[in-house]
Amino acid sequence: MSGKNIGKRQWLQIITNSKLKNRNGFKNIVIKGGIIKSYLETYADDFREAVKQVPQEMIELVLEYKDNVLPVFIDALFSGVEFSERLKEVGHETIEKMFHTFPCDLKTHRAYQFCGIIEEMDSAVWSVEVLNQLKSIALEHENPVLYKPNITSPEDKNMKSCQMLRSNALNCVRGQAASVIGHLLRKDKNLLVQFREVIEKLAFDENPAVRFAVLYALWPAYDIEREWAEENIIKIYEADVRTAGFYDSINMFFRLYPKYKERILKIIEKCFYDSDKELIEAGGQAVCEFYIQYGKFDHIMFHDETLNEDQVKAILDMAVPYLDIGDYREVAKTIILRYTNCDMDLELPLVRIFNQEHIKLEDDRKFLEEIMDSKAGRRIVWSFTRYLKENAFSVVDYADIIIKSCENILYLESEELRNQWGTEDEISKLIISLYDETANSEKRDDKQTAEKCLELWDIMFEKQLGSVREISRKLMER
Repeated sequence: MSGKNIGKRQWLQIITNSKLKNRNGFKNIVIKGGIIKSYLETYADDFREAVKQVPQEMIELVLEYKDNVLPVFIDALFSGVEFSERLKEVGHETIEKMFHTFPCDLKTHRAYQFCGIIEEMDSAVWSVEVLNQLKSIALEHENPVLYKPNITSPEDKNMKSCQMLRSNALNCVRGQAASVIGHLLRKDKNLLVQFREVIEKLAFDENPAVRFAVLYALWPAYDIEREWAEENIIKIYEADVRTAGFYDSINMFFRLYPKYKERILKIIEKCFYDSDKELIEAGGQAVCEFYIQYGKFDHIMFHDETLNEDQVKAILDMAVPYLDIGDYREVAKTIILRYTNCDMDLELPLVRIFNQEHIKLEDDRKFLEEIMDSKAGRRIVWSFTRYLKENAFSVVDYADIIIKSCENILYLESEELRNQWGTEDEISKLIISLYDETANSEKRDDKQTAEKCLELWDIMFEKQLGSVREISRKLMER
């Protein structure tokens, strides 16, 4: 039937045809325009598509013949309405009547569509009856089932990770209801009176996916009744540290810190030492930021030998942006330099130093020199080269940094250097650029720099690095 142009009367014949209740076989349905053979589910799918095209018309059709419409088509109606691009053209009274006529039970997935429709109808002011349905779904719907996640992966079948907990919170019926409550609170703070008790119960629900989802309601509630929301949020964090993977939790840590100092510090540290990478990232960023702003976590920050690569990366992810903030620039530099000689691949966080103009060549010469002379500097030559091209008036002004950077790399074992893809070519570019600007100068310092470039080039030639023969020829032609 897919692709057929089915009219309103034809749809009425289909959705009220009691013979379709047998889902196990084919059924021939004679309708005006021909014979259509299909499964009941296929009819329901096609009806859903028809509803998406003309939701107002199809809602009115189903409402008019409500006593005769098969339940599967009522479910299809809700689904089609939720995903219709024309939903906002449907009258609010029509949606209210649909909700009243076909109330959600606490078993089927129709309740999920009910929540989705409410969320999409931004400007609607809902009746007490609809709000009560929403509260009932949030508290009593059977989905999700405890210990049976809706969403799993081959790596996480039991909802152990932050990512899987979040996925289940967003893809279960009660979680969706909690999220919609938050949506309504953002639109109308007076609704907290309606939902306060529900939110409190959800915050202590035995299902971790539901407890995670209620944070979507507590976030707007924080701006309405702060003290009450704070106590519920911190209890959720303490009951299950995975909930710290909720978006914007680091900012919430700072909001809660003045009142719950020790409790917040324990939550952050618990995140930092968890095995979940997402929690390590959140914990590491919070550790760094609390150290910068409050001097906390020095027992972590100054014991880098005990930290793993994920933890260090998380700390650096937060330290780099603080280079932009005048009052914190020096402490951010100190943090970054502390980790640049670790035997770790820190390329990803450190290249961001150059991407966002966090540093100024004229002010940060010593800082740059120390970075490029470190183990980490060997991995970020490409970013450094690009930065010089875009910001340096003359590479000669930074000859000392360039030479140290090249020396730092060239004294590696050849095999190790070749494993750092692209580094050889970037060294070549730096040496050539510096040589070009100094070779014909009469200045003593420039002559020494040019000689140093040739020495470095000899090392590259000996190690047969990159396209050294071709570039050697070009050097001789200069």
